[in-house]
Amino acid sequence: ANWLGINALSIVLATLTLGCGCYL
Repeated sequence: ANWLGINALSIVLATLTLGCGCYL
């Protein structure tokens, strides 16, 4: 498994989720 890729994806998803939460 590409742990760096998974971690990066998790960070991106978390950032997008928080960003959407702030905008909503």
